[in-house]
Amino acid sequence: MAIEQQNVISMHQVQALLNELNPMQRQAAEALYGPVLVLAGAGSGKTKTLTYRIANMLAHGIPSSDMFVATFTNKAAREMKERIAKAVGEENVKGLWMGTFHSLCVRILRRHGHYLGYDSSFSIYDTSDSLNMIERIYKIMKIDEKYKPGLALYYMDNAKNNLALPDWCMLHMAQTPQDEVMAIVYDNYQRMMKEANAMDFGDLIMNVVYLMETNQTVRDYWQNKFKFVYSDEYQDSNHAQFRLLLNLAFPHNNLFVVGDHRQSIYKFRGADVRNILQFEIQYPGAQLINLNQNYRSTQVIVHAGNVIHRNNSVQKGEELFTEAETGQKIVIAKNENETKEAAFIAYMIQKKVKEGRKYSDFAILYRANSQSAPFEQLFMHNMIPYKVVGGTGFFQREEIKDVVAYLRVMHNRKDDSALLRILNKPARGIGDTSQNHITAYADTQKVSVYRALKAVDSIPEIKKAAATKIKDFLDLIEKLHERQTGDILKFVRTVVEMSGYWNMWASKPNKEHEERLQNIEEFFRLVERYKTENEGKTLADFLQEISLLMDFEDGKADNAVRLMSMHASKGLEFPVVFISGCVEGVFPSWRSQEQEDLEEERRLAYVGITRAEKELFMTHTEKRTHFRGGMQACEPSRFLNELPQEIVQNIDLSAKKS
Repeated sequence: MAIEQQNVISMHQVQALLNELNPMQRQAAEALYGPVLVLAGAGSGKTKTLTYRIANMLAHGIPSSDMFVATFTNKAAREMKERIAKAVGEENVKGLWMGTFHSLCVRILRRHGHYLGYDSSFSIYDTSDSLNMIERIYKIMKIDEKYKPGLALYYMDNAKNNLALPDWCMLHMAQTPQDEVMAIVYDNYQRMMKEANAMDFGDLIMNVVYLMETNQTVRDYWQNKFKFVYSDEYQDSNHAQFRLLLNLAFPHNNLFVVGDHRQSIYKFRGADVRNILQFEIQYPGAQLINLNQNYRSTQVIVHAGNVIHRNNSVQKGEELFTEAETGQKIVIAKNENETKEAAFIAYMIQKKVKEGRKYSDFAILYRANSQSAPFEQLFMHNMIPYKVVGGTGFFQREEIKDVVAYLRVMHNRKDDSALLRILNKPARGIGDTSQNHITAYADTQKVSVYRALKAVDSIPEIKKAAATKIKDFLDLIEKLHERQTGDILKFVRTVVEMSGYWNMWASKPNKEHEERLQNIEEFFRLVERYKTENEGKTLADFLQEISLLMDFEDGKADNAVRLMSMHASKGLEFPVVFISGCVEGVFPSWRSQEQEDLEEERRLAYVGITRAEKELFMTHTEKRTHFRGGMQACEPSRFLNELPQEIVQNIDLSAKKS
């Protein structure tokens, strides 16, 4: 005999919760059935609304086990589940399925993956595992080395995001020699993955969609299991996730999706803004609800976000409004260069802290992670605590530590730590075993690792091939040392290029490697700025400066300025926000040439602007350091020019001399 779920929360309790909501929020919380699209603008109280909606569903006798709530991160799932449990009681949400699409698909495939030839213990490959598999395929098939493994990975990710199987790709996505090679690699990759009883993240969703659309047993099981389906951040969904939701929600079609097309900023990950824009085409008669009252920002900031987004061609729903105070004008500050830009922001932060603000009230946003370097450098010198959000601090990144290690060896060959770090970077055939023999010899003989390398012929455990590679490495170190000049930047570039370190990342192009190269270019800019501002200083002086930056740990404190990309800022809010680097070619990015890409950049500007609660500063520079040396002139970002003059205060600091 089935036992009905006892409602821990009563209708009376729910009414008290619903009374806290504004009319549009309440409409969303009371929309329990049928397809519903909620356009939830920035700062509109979305999470509270959704929490109370689930409480309302429970009070109406809908079991939590009948619901699936899709979030885009595990953190978001945990936080939402905690809020729901707080509102309705822990016992009442135990059966609630809440998590990412991938976590759901893993559970489905553990149960039903055998229909596709997998057993329940299948492995899940990360990016590194996938690249290793691709490299194996390249060797087996003798693929032309001009087709880098990262290219194949990107091709396959894109195919899986669009539910394109290898056979379909061979027929429809192999129009060029490159695409034909990629399709063949994809076909072999899928075959070898199945032989290894493994799936990557793209496979998880693609395989579940395939199962649900071809296997009635699987389809019936999960469609009967979930009678109510909810998706958060719907504007970030790709085609595969869209199809997964459609299949899960059918035939009940109690699909409740929440998103904001103005915050669709993940096209590079496969997100398709059309999913939210065309929801009512997919579900004629769907209910559309606008959550457009902003509870976060001042009227000036809300108006700025609205004005920016009006310049995009696609509009949907209603613009944000707020009943908050008018607020201060947006400060647009023009500085001479990035160093002066960082100095202005540091000055404003210190000034406002003296006036009563906390360091944690401030966030500095930028278009690319590499732009954090001048802030980290300046904040360390001024003892301003900071924390890099959504990434690693600039001076803690692998590629920066590697380049610095090369420079340390140039300055001091007896620096064992630095020497061991670069000994096999890039790969030179000097593996862990050889390195262990080298360090053991150095310890026994009480000499430096460099001396041990010089004595490689006296270490019988090291094979002849490895010994030859070690001698080649020592020759490289000598040649690099001979190239030292008074021009620090020229020497640093020589080290990075002659060592093969630049090519190590450039030879396998993908987004991660591209970001690493951008960081190395930013390091070159940092060297150029140091050279310009510290005439007569040597490599030793520069390394001393860098060592201090690498050891700066104050950013671990909670009361710290947040540094982050605008992508990483999504979903966050701060009393005072600085958007730096607002120049053409940086923001919007020089890569965004097509109208569709420019509109995504504008949505990114909307996200950045709407992070601010009370004050917003947008900074730009007259010129920027070029990574090859020298300065280049800059034009203010078009987004600055789109803001109406009545809500901005322009400050020109470019002519002021420090």
